[in-house]
Amino acid sequence: MKNWKILSSKKVLSNKFFSVRKDKCMTLQGRIIEAYYVKEGIGSAMVFAVTEDQRVIVEKQYRHGIQKVSLDLPCGRIEKGESPINAAKRELLEETGYKAKKLIPLGKLSYNPASIEEYLHIYLANDLTYQADKKPLGRGGEIKLLFIPLNELENYIKAQKIFCAPCIAAIFLALKYLEDSPKNNSL
Repeated sequence: MKNWKILSSKKVLSNKFFSVRKDKCMTLQGRIIEAYYVKEGIGSAMVFAVTEDQRVIVEKQYRHGIQKVSLDLPCGRIEKGESPINAAKRELLEETGYKAKKLIPLGKLSYNPASIEEYLHIYLANDLTYQADKKPLGRGGEIKLLFIPLNELENYIKAQKIFCAPCIAAIFLALKYLEDSPKNNSL
């Protein structure tokens, strides 16, 4: 299958977090779409961090987009010129106060391939050390850390206590990695 043809493209919004462009496209059948909006960005890095006692660090914080408190994995955008793995290290430290000696790449996912032109890079972190001088920041500095046992994560998802779709995808990838690599189970 071939790509659509972009007949014209114009940036309609731009800020420090992302931009939105308006494309005029021609489909494979020759149909013209006058306004197809695409969100552009550098991408994000998310961390599934496992403590020595097999607990996952989860952040409880207010999310204004849905106007609710949400349970999320540490995550944040990649800064210009920053590698995804360095963004993951930085976000983990900024949001939780933990530093990981080891980060394992688990995958690169599209948030929404229909309208978002950026990727989420997912990492498994272990061999963690707490940096007492670092307090979780978050937007507005309002993050409460939870330490959820690995074997309870699925129940949190089933009960919709964790309902963030990218977080659920990251949890699935991490649990699958741990399940498929028994020697990694005792991170």
